[in-house]
Amino acid sequence: MKKSFLIIPALALLASCGGGNSNQNGGTVTDTTANVETPQCDVSTTTDTVTSTNADTDIKQCIAYEVLLKYAEKYDYPSKQMVEDQFDSEYAQNQLAKDPEFAEASPGDGMMRLHCYPNKNGGYYVVVIFDEVCDCPGAYRYEYFNYKDGNLTKAKSLLPKTTINDFYANADKFPKDVFNILKPRATGNVYHYFNSDSHKLTASFDGFEWDGGYDVPAPLKKYYEKKEASFPSITYIWDGEKFIRDPECKPYEEDLSLFDIESDEEREKKFLANLPKHYTDSVYEFSTESIDADADFHSGNFDYYFPYKNQEGEYFVLSVFQESSAGASSCDFSTFNYKDGEKKIIEDFLPVPKLSELINPDQREKHPELYNELEQECKDGIQYYSYNYDSYTKSLTLFLFFDDQDLWDKYNELTNGSLESHYKWNGEKFVKQ
Repeated sequence: MKKSFLIIPALALLASCGGGNSNQNGGTVTDTTANVETPQCDVSTTTDTVTSTNADTDIKQCIAYEVLLKYAEKYDYPSKQMVEDQFDSEYAQNQLAKDPEFAEASPGDGMMRLHCYPNKNGGYYVVVIFDEVCDCPGAYRYEYFNYKDGNLTKAKSLLPKTTINDFYANADKFPKDVFNILKPRATGNVYHYFNSDSHKLTASFDGFEWDGGYDVPAPLKKYYEKKEASFPSITYIWDGEKFIRDPECKPYEEDLSLFDIESDEEREKKFLANLPKHYTDSVYEFSTESIDADADFHSGNFDYYFPYKNQEGEYFVLSVFQESSAGASSCDFSTFNYKDGEKKIIEDFLPVPKLSELINPDQREKHPELYNELEQECKDGIQYYSYNYDSYTKSLTLFLFFDDQDLWDKYNELTNGSLESHYKWNGEKFVKQ
């Protein structure tokens, strides 16, 4: 969480570093940048002090200082004289000597941090981040340049684009309301800063709206009580052309208890314990789902428990697994009986209608060849059928399911849509509606 601060002497300002929220990733930053030759400062140092007798001249050999002066000459913000004055100290020169590609200065209304990234094709890509004095979080302003042969020219942003899955390893397990709040903010409310220890580029995001204070949505109240406005961060390294994620910086595994969410195993255990031990005219559903909206991927397992009328405490169970990605989908199912924690696989229990029951006679007469082909494909029965349960209509739906798109096209021509049949559970078996 960033806080406002007062303008204080330049020496102290140069000692301060990076705004932004704390890194929750727990990864150790390692430097795996491209092997690009980087000029070093000709400044002799000890552990804490600079011993050069001509440091004012030597620091000008540091690329970040060279670019900072060029920026000051071009934009007069800060002025060249201000830059020279702020680097006329042993501490500032020592910091610059440790990382000749990084420099920071105070223009007078905040902090200006500049990092030079060596390009594979020569010169540098330069990122300038202004940490502005503000009582609001993430108050950063960015500028981008190319620097080569003494020329500083405007460049486009190469800051990495992020999604919620870049920040969280288990975003697919978030409750839907929490996911819907954080997903757009992890993309559209991202800010970048330089890590105060490594000077590596770091990204985080503002998870809450700000209006003189945080507007915390109800589903995130418990999260805020524990972590306030701290959200995960990502550290990046430069490969000579672009920023890539530090391989040691893995997506953060969030504590789901902060969202008052139980594990799937805990939910299923409670669900099974609460199943009635006597017959009821109801169907009980337990489901688990995984969603990756950014990758357009969704999978879900849906178990439907149908109570037997004359077998107290026993249930027939239809387990349906569905998966979809980029417009393609698949469906599989299994069946078993359940009682007192025991499952027993059963087969050939679901209804398998004749193909003629699913197709209008007029269509069969109009397209006899297609119908015959469809009948041949379905002669082995259940392998071409799939099932689902509609909780609203309280009916079992049977439909044809094919993996081959050509077959789908032909059958759609014949049926003008999916082939379905509907059944009700009567406490013993499924009866066609």
